[in-house]
Amino acid sequence: MGRTSPLRSLFCIIAAILFVLVLFSVPSFRAGCASGYTNMQLGYTAYGNVSGTSVANYTFQVDDWRREVKIDGWGGISVTDYCVLVNTANETVYTVYFSLPPNATIISVQDIFGDISRSSLTIVKHNEYVEVQVFLRDRLETGQKVKLLVSYGLPSASYLSKTSWQDYTLSIPLDKPEDWFVKQFSLVVFLPEGAEFQRSSMSRSEIKKNGFSTTITFVEHNVTKFSEPRVTLYYRYIILWVAFRPALWVGTAAAILAALYFVRRTVAPSVAAAALTPLSPEILRKFVDTYEEMRRLKAELSSLERQVHRGKLSRRRYRLRRRSLDGRLSRLQRDLEELKGKVAAAGGQYSERIRELETAEVEIETLETDIERVETRFRHREINSEVYRRLLDEYNRIKDRAENTIAEVLLRFREEIH
Repeated sequence: MGRTSPLRSLFCIIAAILFVLVLFSVPSFRAGCASGYTNMQLGYTAYGNVSGTSVANYTFQVDDWRREVKIDGWGGISVTDYCVLVNTANETVYTVYFSLPPNATIISVQDIFGDISRSSLTIVKHNEYVEVQVFLRDRLETGQKVKLLVSYGLPSASYLSKTSWQDYTLSIPLDKPEDWFVKQFSLVVFLPEGAEFQRSSMSRSEIKKNGFSTTITFVEHNVTKFSEPRVTLYYRYIILWVAFRPALWVGTAAAILAALYFVRRTVAPSVAAAALTPLSPEILRKFVDTYEEMRRLKAELSSLERQVHRGKLSRRRYRLRRRSLDGRLSRLQRDLEELKGKVAAAGGQYSERIRELETAEVEIETLETDIERVETRFRHREINSEVYRRLLDEYNRIKDRAENTIAEVLLRFREEIH
């Protein structure tokens, strides 16, 4: 009995703490946090069917524009704009303009190769917006696309107001350059951990809860202009949560460690727990650099194949160059597999992003095989030109989406390195 009673008491304490964690993490226990769609209004003008002539009036067609707004426990606001832009003008483009909310600070821009230097940015602050001119690394011909990631901060005094001791209002303006036609616009707001969503001015908002975190997502297509250029969102948050959450986890960890220690001393020898491998920025940087070098070599190999098919490159020179590229790709692939394992071993978001990369890679490989099969069938006159074009368009659309996933994951990794 002397040994059983302390064990029971200790595990009762742990059970009580875990119950508190579940109580705060399950949406049904907390008001105003149910997942689903709400019927609210976001003011903008969107057109479901825009003619080719209308789109041609814009310099850029933005295939995907995802704006993420993150609010921390102390009211700090950080924003990330991820854009995939296609040059639809009948001329070469060397710069891209962004319209950021007023008073945006700590502005940085990245492309698939990493950070774009400050000398390649021109920032002009206006009363209604901040204009950022980005000088691209290379010219952008008609039909070509570029992927850019713009990160910046917003002053909470201008965008976040406190209506009571626990009620907050976030007001974010929406603006875009006039020469942008946006095929898909996404606004994702990450509330502070422990916050409760109340209502919003966004229509068809999807509210998701994952443990203590709440995100509000809005997606719209074919946006030409924002007629009501401001989104307002209301949430409830107790500032003590910033201190409560760490204390809760520390207390839980301490209780679990005490239980393990007690069991070790009274019941059986302990079994060493496997520790997660910490991920150093150097490993992540090497992984991204190796991955991007492999993508560059694959693109060069595809270019060589197109040249030899068009008769612009001799078979002999093609074989020599192909042999050299294959050797380098083989070495890079071996290095990449090792680095990929190290990144995935870090767990959490790293392993999830590695899975996203691998899924996109398999999808691209499968689509390339399907495209080759369609081209072969068309050459053998097994399908007509209409079916051929429709299949190619569909396969290339899915392939572009997978390539966008890879580019976005690499940009996210680059952002974490810095």
